[in-house]
Amino acid sequence: EPSSEINELWREKICEWFYHIADHYDFSREVVSVAMSYLDRYVAKHIVDMRIFQLAAMTALYLAVKLYEQRKLRISTLIDLSQGYHMAEHFVYMENSMLQTLSWYVHPPTPYAFCRDLMNIIPEDICLLARKDINQMAQFLTELSVCDYWFVKKRPSCIAVASIATALELQESHGIDPNRKVDSFAV
Repeated sequence: EPSSEINELWREKICEWFYHIADHYDFSREVVSVAMSYLDRYVAKHIVDMRIFQLAAMTALYLAVKLYEQRKLRISTLIDLSQGYHMAEHFVYMENSMLQTLSWYVHPPTPYAFCRDLMNIIPEDICLLARKDINQMAQFLTELSVCDYWFVKKRPSCIAVASIATALELQESHGIDPNRKVDSFAV
């Protein structure tokens, strides 16, 4: 099993940096979940030091944006973001290495995507404002899970269900019957 000097704190810092970049460039925050999936799967199969981790992280974000966004990040932007620490050929090499490591599985399921779909099972008689609040809180909770290493091996669908259930529990101000909250997810 590959190991490295990278720890959970570095992973969390990279994830937070991804969210800052996504917000700055007005990318979907779901792209961070995709990029972290790429990064986690790459690091699980390679021994990396801090420099390679940074390169892999930036490349994972670049690749996720390339595949999921209409606007793209340019390699020159990555070079600037790395403050010249990495060159274009480093990103090209890492992109190829990452795609090979991922076996081209570049459309991972994300908690965010499951949340979007599972929101359809929330009872329609719950007011629109409450549904919007539930959706926003659930999406926020899925974003938090992306940064926390504890969730790496959890199923994205389970994270989404837990996020929506938690968001439902927090909806006291909308007067949703507690029994209905649980019934929304009863199988």
